[in-house]
Amino acid sequence: MLVKKPEDVKSSEITDKNLYLNRRLFMRGAVLAATATATGLLYRSLNPPPVETPKGSKINIAGGANDQQALSKGYRTEDKLTPLEDITNYNNFYEFSTGKSSVARVASSFVTRPWTVSVDGLVNNPK
Repeated sequence: MLVKKPEDVKSSEITDKNLYLNRRLFMRGAVLAATATATGLLYRSLNPPPVETPKGSKINIAGGANDQQALSKGYRTEDKLTPLEDITNYNNFYEFSTGKSSVARVASSFVTRPWTVSVDGLVNNPK
């Protein structure tokens, strides 16, 4: 490797001190952001939200062992049934919680009926 003497280096090749310090600040911030993200992901994987099974009557599943009408028509499947906890707790929407498995618990007391919808504002007097 060719090592240049200090007098051989042009001043235009030397990185400005402010730019050098800003680069260090950027790298420090990037490492901090990556560490915070990794900590959050690790926490969520080690402490998953609790899963609750809804209370109520048993769900009749088409094609299940008790569905004689479907069985008599030849409807059969060898697929393993998805556990009730999985189909009643997983949710891709974030209206109630940011955790995909905690929506059932948080939204259990949500009342949808009677529901009133009003349409007003500029609908009556459009511009």
